[in-house]
Amino acid sequence: MIKDNPEILPAIVAVINKTATNQEKMLVDNWLSEDERNYAIFEKLQKIRYNGSFEHAYDSKERIFNIIQNRVSKYSYKRKTKMWQYISAASIALLIIIGGLSLFSTIKDENISYVETKCEYGSKSKITLSDGSIVELNSGSVLRYPNSFSGKERVVVLEGEAYFDVAKNKQQPFVVKTNSINVKVLGTHFNVKAYSDDNKIITTLLEGLVKVEKTDSLLNEQSIILSPNQQYVFDRLSGSVNINEVDASMYATWRNGSYYFDAETFSDIVKKLERGFNIRIDIKSPRLQNELFSGVFDRGESIQQILDLFKKHRKFDYRQAGNVIEIYEI
Repeated sequence: MIKDNPEILPAIVAVINKTATNQEKMLVDNWLSEDERNYAIFEKLQKIRYNGSFEHAYDSKERIFNIIQNRVSKYSYKRKTKMWQYISAASIALLIIIGGLSLFSTIKDENISYVETKCEYGSKSKITLSDGSIVELNSGSVLRYPNSFSGKERVVVLEGEAYFDVAKNKQQPFVVKTNSINVKVLGTHFNVKAYSDDNKIITTLLEGLVKVEKTDSLLNEQSIILSPNQQYVFDRLSGSVNINEVDASMYATWRNGSYYFDAETFSDIVKKLERGFNIRIDIKSPRLQNELFSGVFDRGESIQQILDLFKKHRKFDYRQAGNVIEIYEI
């Protein structure tokens, strides 16, 4: 929540006021991915700032105003503008920090409870959602979702990688939220890879149609429609987007325990192997980290077999002590 992260306050204010730096946008994106409640808070702050109104399903603007006004009277802090002209993210977020006001607890639907499923390194899991949609989680991934879907959209929050087989419902689109993109569908098969420690977020479509929304921290929305065997790649560092034509099925082979690498850096490959084998791998050579490798490895092949094959094409060796592997040049 906001009160546990003092650095997030000025970043949220800057994003909503459209003055945020890239670093502030990244900070807010990461905060949004931590908890589905943060999305609710952020969206309501935007409505107060720009629309000045709430949907009828939530508490009235007047009630929120009264809560804020009562809290403000208990604290003193200087503002250049009058309070009723500054009912923005700054005043509300500050109240959340110093007064313990949880906006989400005011606006949420109390009948909805959320579930968080974590998939540890070295394992995979399958989830059947209340609408019949099936989600397969890869190692080191987290999915947050409601016990039952209500409202206009079926929203889940993903950190990590997952394969989605979405039940069709034209009246209630399915939305996968990550820390930088949203994927909206009616019913389809697709893969989303959005680990917090990866520079790239990748959506690969196997069947149907999806709309991928690159959001500037939920402002200035930009969307692209994908067709089967297209891949959406968002680089979080540069902000660039690439659309690639691929064999989409290869990017979901992890579901069967296989590994597919297509001209990937050794450092990125190592991240996948660490998650899949629940092991730590140290690359001692900076040059090796940036070397490109390709390959397909079937289920059942050990980490040693995979590294031994890579060794045939590059000059390196490795040593293992317990759960740690060190890779070095020779």
